[in-house]
Amino acid sequence: MDVESPFPERKMLDLVFIQDATGSQGSYITHSTEHIQRICADIISHGGLASQEDLRVGLIAFRDHPPQDHTYVTKNFGFTSNINQVHENLKTLYASGGGDGPEAVTASLWEALNLDWRPLASKMIVLIADAPPHGIGEYGDGFDAGSPDGHDPLVIARELAQRGIVLFFVACEPALSGYAHANDFYTALTAITSGLMVPLTTASLLSRAIIGSVLENLDMERLIREVGAAVAERILGGQQSVDDVARELHEKLLLRGDGVKRMVVENIYRESEEAKHNVHTWTNARTIQDARPHLKKVNKHESTQIETNHTHRLKVRALPTNTSAWDTPPGHTDLHPHLRHALHPPALHHARRATRRPLHPAAASSPISLRLRLVPRAFPSLEPESKRRTPCLVEMRLVRAGSEACAIRRRL
Repeated sequence: MDVESPFPERKMLDLVFIQDATGSQGSYITHSTEHIQRICADIISHGGLASQEDLRVGLIAFRDHPPQDHTYVTKNFGFTSNINQVHENLKTLYASGGGDGPEAVTASLWEALNLDWRPLASKMIVLIADAPPHGIGEYGDGFDAGSPDGHDPLVIARELAQRGIVLFFVACEPALSGYAHANDFYTALTAITSGLMVPLTTASLLSRAIIGSVLENLDMERLIREVGAAVAERILGGQQSVDDVARELHEKLLLRGDGVKRMVVENIYRESEEAKHNVHTWTNARTIQDARPHLKKVNKHESTQIETNHTHRLKVRALPTNTSAWDTPPGHTDLHPHLRHALHPPALHHARRATRRPLHPAAASSPISLRLRLVPRAFPSLEPESKRRTPCLVEMRLVRAGSEACAIRRRL
């Protein structure tokens, strides 16, 4: 199997920041404004982008719908490769307003979905907030039925996933944990798009969280792009079974000593069965109103209280993809148990270490699992006629160790 990429060698990234601009967000807005140029420079250098033009940055600020807030609902600055312009846009933001707790998160996600994303670029949203969207069942919500614009965040998240746009959520703590359902909701929302929720207890870690999220996503996208077309051609063309393709692909990546970067965020939450149930409910519900009757009450004092007896740490390191077996979910069937503990050849490993690009200090070594499976086409009537004849798709997943949340999921 040829694992070389059919895509252009040039990397491109479209990155959108969605910033809560209500009264509690002053320190995060200040940090973003002061560090945006360094953040973008680090993304370009450590992410392997050839030039500043390969990175486009978008900025969307949000507050709330009237009568909760009468300044603005969203402020959309669009995409630009001029990082100085992004800095100037951030300087116009200040923290003010907000009314009932939940904010216009859904409206900001809708704005982001409808930006002019480049088809061949990696696509990523970083949402920074300390409040949930309207309609998820929080006490005192001025719009308990949901966003007054009629949009639903779960529907938007699935559309983001369909378009390959990954959502990372920076949870500003401890404020977010003051809500009954916000943590579980955002965990599910990011998982739908193959993203991640990153809890922060201080604004000083924001730039590191952003850089780490981007570097992880770029590396995952690189690996998917390199092998995706070859995998789909082999399986859908009937040339090889999923099992055979997984075995051959694993061996080739093993010989290459390939690896990916992964952001490691220390868990600051206490988990509970009720919280896990709620995450599952949000993830599988069609809309937020469908999910609400099935949610369980979470005892904040026993299960999701933030741990405060340690220093909050965040870092990104390189992870080998060859330390875990290839699986085909659902059921997590282990295709190749004899490869579970395989290591790359020592000589090749040391040779690659000598030439590897230095990692950004925001960038703990644990396995990444690549999974393959065939899935039926969910909405064939919405697809081009040329694709309707194929009843199945190949789904590729890069899965973080110790979690069933996907790092990247692509249907080919």
